[in-house]
Order: sequence, then structure tokens, then C-alpha cells
Amino acid sequence: VRMLFFYFSRLREEYADAVAAMTVPDGANKLQRALCRIHLLNQKLGYAPSTSGRSFLREFYRELSVFLTLESSLPPLEDSLDRFFHVSDEEVQQAVEQMKMYKISVWARLKPRRTHPHISERIRKLERLKLRQTALL
Repeated sequence: VRMLFFYFSRLREEYADAVAAMTVPDGANKLQRALCRIHLLNQKLGYAPSTSGRSFLREFYRELSVFLTLESSLPPLEDSLDRFFHVSDEEVQQAVEQMKMYKISVWARLKPRRTHPHISERIRKLERLKLRQTALL
């Protein structure tokens, strides 16, 4: 039963990605970029400097608001955490291209207890949606 739960969770996420990509203008590209921003920020969180919890959360939610609005990242400010959490558009585009080519292992693809598809799978599926939408135009 648990395996079915995780399978349907991943299926629901794939469906949500497809609906978002087809509903929002240039949605597939925006969603690819947002997923890569989140991925890059998640990597940076592993190397985050120790700070007070309040300032760390302030910066985390500031960057998260950028992700959720699907806009370009904010320019780095004087604060060291602002510079730490800044993700440039070039970094994001490079991450998108790398994720398109990334090959995941069979175990990672089938990994139990995973509620979301692997990010590289999501980005490749969004790329296929972009190509289909372009072919229809």
C-alpha cells in the first residue's frame, strides 16, 4: 500500500508539472528554471554559514518568494547571506542544461519513499512538453 502511495504521489507531481507548463505562458521553461533554482539553493543550504535562526530564515523566505514568483533572482546586496543565497540566471540556465543530460540510476528512479520524481526526470519531461507545444504552433 505504501509503494502505491508513493507511486501516486509522483504521478500527481508529474501531472501538476504538465498542467502548470500548459497553463502558464512559457510555463515549461519557467518551471524548469524554478526547479533548478530550488535545486541550487538546496545545495547551497548544505554549505550555509552558521547564523542566527531568524536571519537565516529571513533570507531563505526572501529567496523562496523569488522562486514562487518565477522572476529573476534578486541582485546580491551588501549582506553576506544575500550574496550567499543569490543564484544568477546564468547558474540557473547552466543547471537546466546539466539536468537535461543527467542520467539517474535505476535505484534512484524507483527509490521507495520518494514523493516527487527526480528533478532531472521532471526537467526532461518539461522539455518534451516544450517541444510538443512548439510543434503545435
